[in-house]
Amino acid sequence: MELQIDENRIPPLPTVAARIMQFDPAGSHASSSSMEMIVGADQSISAEILRVANSSYYGRSGKIKTLKDAITLLGLKTAKNLVVLIFTRSMASKIRGDILRKHCIEFPVVTALLCIDTAKQAGQSDLKEEAFLCGLLHRIGMTMIALEKRAEYAEMISKAELEQIDLRTLEQSMLGTTSNDINALVVKKWNLPPTIAETMLGLNVAPEAVGDASHQVRITALSASIAKKLLGIPILPGDDAVQTAVLHHYGLKHEMLSFFSDSYFSLLKENPFYQNAVAVLA
Repeated sequence: MELQIDENRIPPLPTVAARIMQFDPAGSHASSSSMEMIVGADQSISAEILRVANSSYYGRSGKIKTLKDAITLLGLKTAKNLVVLIFTRSMASKIRGDILRKHCIEFPVVTALLCIDTAKQAGQSDLKEEAFLCGLLHRIGMTMIALEKRAEYAEMISKAELEQIDLRTLEQSMLGTTSNDINALVVKKWNLPPTIAETMLGLNVAPEAVGDASHQVRITALSASIAKKLLGIPILPGDDAVQTAVLHHYGLKHEMLSFFSDSYFSLLKENPFYQNAVAVLA
């Protein structure tokens, strides 16, 4: 069942997604108008941005009429994240099966939204939007495998959950490659920004190396472990050790994790980003 995926099998980024990935919301020439020029070429993305801006979550139901006003309301960083989310949702919409959708669709967006709050808890609020993208994209290699080997990969994930073993070990033994290897191909093919690339390639950090990792790696790793708990995905001893190391690095107590309760998850599900992503699960 060996999987042969090289860079040529990685789908290219659509033009709008490619341009938005490189768009720097903090750049000197960044503005709602300049982002409008990028995303306005795609009617479906423009419509989705308008829909989210007019959602009850932002309290502007029906009042936002133009794409530029929608981008201004959301903010450049949030609007950029929404465009990337729409692209990943479109790609993952071809995935079928509950366990694949949980791991390849719901898990990444829950991790991404958690990154916003864990970044705040870690005193890194200025990184929360970038950490969102890291969380959203960190499992893209799994999505690529699921699109190529749907039934086999679903069985593999089920086995990893049931026996509580590292999925990457099964991937290597059964496919001859890992989702991390495919992440590396995606980083190269999509020419992703360095910080996102570093997180996608370095997320499997050892507990003893947490102190030397970037903030984005630490925040994403912590968020991913919390997301597993919320989604009922088994947490391996290695995940637990990394979680403890991250908390220790930021001077946070384990009691902080009680904030991320079932009630928190219920509120998170009201976020239009979550609802946008899981719409394909219906």
